[in-house]
Amino acid sequence: MPKVVDHGSRRRELLPAVWKVTARDGVENVTLRAIAAETGWSTGTLQHYFPTKRALIVSAHELAYSRAGERIADRVRELKGVDALRAVLLEALPLDDERLLEARVEISAWNLAATDEDFRAMRKERVDQWMTLLEQLIAASRKETGAAGDCSDAIAAHQALILIDALSAQAVVTPHIATPARQRELVERFLIEAVGASRR
Repeated sequence: MPKVVDHGSRRRELLPAVWKVTARDGVENVTLRAIAAETGWSTGTLQHYFPTKRALIVSAHELAYSRAGERIADRVRELKGVDALRAVLLEALPLDDERLLEARVEISAWNLAATDEDFRAMRKERVDQWMTLLEQLIAASRKETGAAGDCSDAIAAHQALILIDALSAQAVVTPHIATPARQRELVERFLIEAVGASRR
């Protein structure tokens, strides 16, 4: 009887290697040969799970998002108001090696998003989810502090997303500027200005 192979499970097993190569070498250098060298698998076997380079990149990107999402959900489960917003912002930033790896994958995928309409549509769905979450957290934080803010919840959510993206990119490209301490400081400044949080 032929062996039954769980393709979904095998693909998930390979994704950390895809992620590692994407982050280390950049999206332009992600190839089946590079993944094969990382995993010890043959390129022929890999093609069963990732038939194209695009499939490799999209899968690595999806892994980064899912890992971050799971970590954020665990972190904020029992938090509310400003504490929840702060936790989400900090968990989304590259403050340790794991999250810096996620940031490298994310930034490596930006080129694909600029040229691939399907991938851009997938990213739009993810970004819309982020915006909705941030807007909800900002509204709850302002309700908690009584701060009206000088802009709408939606604009403040967009500012938060820009902060995450910019600091993530700087942590990858100019880490001497976007140090973990500076990232935390800018989050606290955002919380003070956007939702009236008390200075820590």
